[in-house]
Amino acid sequence: MPDGQGGWKVAIPEAGFPAGLPRMMTVDISHLAENGLSRLRIRSNMEIFWDQVFVAQVNPDDQPRKSILPPHIATLRPLGYPREYSPDGGNPTLYDYHRLDQGIPFKNLTGNFTQFGDVRELLSDVDDRFVIMARGEEIALEFNSAELPEIPPGWSRTLVLFSDGYCKDMDLYTAYPDGVDPLPFHAMKNYPPGQPAPERARQVQLNSRRIVGH
Repeated sequence: MPDGQGGWKVAIPEAGFPAGLPRMMTVDISHLAENGLSRLRIRSNMEIFWDQVFVAQVNPDDQPRKSILPPHIATLRPLGYPREYSPDGGNPTLYDYHRLDQGIPFKNLTGNFTQFGDVRELLSDVDDRFVIMARGEEIALEFNSAELPEIPPGWSRTLVLFSDGYCKDMDLYTAYPDGVDPLPFHAMKNYPPGQPAPERARQVQLNSRRIVGH
C-alpha cells in the first residue's frame, strides 16, 4: 500500500495464494479500507496468473449468524482417483467421483497412517491430532441437517466446509519429502520443527497403519 511518501509499504505480509487448480481466493482488507485506501499492489516471488481482481463492500446492516455443525459420520476409507475431465474443454478441470481409477503412478510417503474407520475423535477440535491419510483415500463426511436452526423469512443459508490441517507433497524442495515424519503442529515456528509434536504419543497410538512408500 502507499506509504504517503511516494513509495510503498507492506500492508499484508502473507496473503496466501490460490494453490493448485484455477480458483477464487479472498483476502480481508477491511482494516485497510477504513483508512481511505484506494491503491494496492500485489507482489510475489511465485509465478501466478491473476485473471480478475475485485473488491466487495461489507454491508453493515448484514448481521450473519453462524451455526457450527459437527460431522455425524466421519469415515476414513480407500477410494481411488476420480477421473479428471473438462465439460467444455477448458479450465478448470473437474473430477468425476463416479468414475474412479485405482492405479496411478504416484509414490506414497513412508510412515504411520490413521486406521480406516471412524475418525470423528480426530476431527472434533482444532488441535494437533490429525487424520493422516495416504493418496487415493478419503474422509467420507455426513452431517445431520436437522440440528440446524430454521432459516428466518427472507434469509438464505450458505454452507461452508471448514478444515484445518497440513498437506505434505514429495517435492525435492520439501523437507523430508519421502516420509510422514516429523509431524507438524500449530505452534511450530517452521518446518521441520525443532521438537516433537505435543500430541505425538496420542498420534502414535491412533496412527498404526504402516505404509512403506515405493
